[in-house]
Amino acid sequence: MLTTEQLFEEVIESINAEWRTAATSSSMTFQYCDGSDVTMLISKNAGRYRIQSSTFEALWLFTSELVKRIKTYYNQQDQAKIQQHRQEKGRARKVDDDENDLDEHVDQAPNVEPLSITFDEGLPYRSFFEVVDSHLEARLSVQAESEKLKNLSAQIRSIQKRLLVRFKERNPTPLNNIDTLFEESYRSMLETSKRLENQQAKLNQSSAALSCSVHLILLLVQIKHSLPDRDIDVLKEYLSPNVSDGDEQGWEETTEAAVNWLVRTNSKSVSAKDLVQVPSGSVEMPKDTSNLKRAIVTLNSRLQNGDVVLYKETKAKEKKKPQKK
Repeated sequence: MLTTEQLFEEVIESINAEWRTAATSSSMTFQYCDGSDVTMLISKNAGRYRIQSSTFEALWLFTSELVKRIKTYYNQQDQAKIQQHRQEKGRARKVDDDENDLDEHVDQAPNVEPLSITFDEGLPYRSFFEVVDSHLEARLSVQAESEKLKNLSAQIRSIQKRLLVRFKERNPTPLNNIDTLFEESYRSMLETSKRLENQQAKLNQSSAALSCSVHLILLLVQIKHSLPDRDIDVLKEYLSPNVSDGDEQGWEETTEAAVNWLVRTNSKSVSAKDLVQVPSGSVEMPKDTSNLKRAIVTLNSRLQNGDVVLYKETKAKEKKKPQKK
């Protein structure tokens, strides 16, 4: 097991002496700009890294960086062993930095075992789905406030037309509190605009949290099911970490349709009762995320059973060129 000094050597060297003495080789805590923190606890006896945070979305960046640093460290160690082995056998030559070169010669060097990073626990569905629900709730709030603002704008335009008609008359009739109605409508429109602005800011924050959460889920899925990078690249096209909140289509409805389509078209065996019918027309914003949750759980179950083929290799047929005589 690597210690914090081995994993984050340059980080520890950059902090002041007081904090450095307080740091331990088995634990480390980082704090983000928004105040959320993430802590890593190392258990050498169990051979495990435990990562915990005050928010679910804050786990992704640190976990991703930790996995990257572990792979980099052991790849460097393995390449050093391979180089030493070649020198001892009188076959020393420059080792290519390409990972394919490393994999090709692992079996030729002694004491070089492939790195294995595992995640034995179940996927954190509850925490992830809470972020998804929060994002949909923010979208619905923005939609509701936008509809209110639209209705108030139409109401003000109608009142303005009535006032113009009254003012154009030679003998104007009493306004009958139309001016009061106009003032109240205008005040309500300003208040609604302010609420819409606040809700939009919450939606932007929720979208960022959802993006980080999807990145984390994809990373855990890759580690748990030992998926290669090319499979994850395909999976990202369906369970996308790029969260867009358009006026017509948003992340929830597009992801639900995409995930269901992936399982239907790339599964070795699937029953009709296991999936919600994929919509044939345009998708609309859902009122809840129950179907989306079901689709994601089904997808992970299929991946665990090896029932979903993400990357399909296709060999192009080489056309024989006519030989010139």
